[in-house]
Amino acid sequence: MCKQVIQKIDKSTKVCYKHGGFGENMKKENSTKEEILQNAIRLFKEKGYDEVTLRDICKASNISKNTFYYYYDSKDALIKGLFFSLVFLGEENIIALMQIEDPYEQLIYSYKTIIQHYVYIGKEIIKKALVFNFTQISSENIKDKPKKPEHDFIREVLVGIYKRAQEKEEIRTDVDVRELIRISLTLLVGTIQIWSTAPFDFDLEKHYMEAYEILVCGEKKEIAQ
Repeated sequence: MCKQVIQKIDKSTKVCYKHGGFGENMKKENSTKEEILQNAIRLFKEKGYDEVTLRDICKASNISKNTFYYYYDSKDALIKGLFFSLVFLGEENIIALMQIEDPYEQLIYSYKTIIQHYVYIGKEIIKKALVFNFTQISSENIKDKPKKPEHDFIREVLVGIYKRAQEKEEIRTDVDVRELIRISLTLLVGTIQIWSTAPFDFDLEKHYMEAYEILVCGEKKEIAQ
């Protein structure tokens, strides 16, 4: 799948992992890890973060504690990772992404998918993740954090789409695509922080997408429905 998706997005993009992209072993590992994360989020939403134990998460995921520790160092580490991953653009969403022909519309779909996942997670869990990241993760830890092949793959998918959008002059061409991605994600984290901690409510998707369109286009664009 890795090669097919990358080639379809941008034939000039070379992403070829020795493990063959999303191979069967990686698919299985990603599936287990994602299942643990989703079960944990569901329990956090139902009971509250502080009331959920590691035992609860293992029971809901039908795994042992040893299996949990294979994927996550702790319950706190599980929630910390929410802001260090593009994994919400999973394989199914990437397949759906490939059904969209226009690269700019692909970008809009990508960011809306990520935002919708954060909305699903909810403000209380997001606030916990923010606290953990701002108070417990040092810059040294972030720098030393090993890269995940699946995260690199998803980032390269975005790089390919941004390149095609620039070639079609749908987005600004005066900034390197990787820098645009970095700034876009920084804007996203900042917007999520305001959304989750503000004493008032607002439409996260609408607020971010308006800012995003101005960032990458210099103006708001009309997207075909």
